[in-house]
Amino acid sequence: MPTFIPSLETIAKFKVPPTEGERTLLDFLGRVLDKSYEVYFTPYLNGDRPDVIILRKGFGVMII
Repeated sequence: MPTFIPSLETIAKFKVPPTEGERTLLDFLGRVLDKSYEVYFTPYLNGDRPDVIILRKGFGVMII
């Protein structure tokens, strides 16, 4: 299971909870990715707030 930032427990307590699609994506990523990945949910990125960023050190980044 990847490292979720913030944790899944914290994400569930957000004032604006994730949509059904975002929740499905997070559940899927939790099942298929190993602990070498970091998954950031709605991070602040140069004034933007993408839904998800997947990071694997030494390999690359995927912004969704």
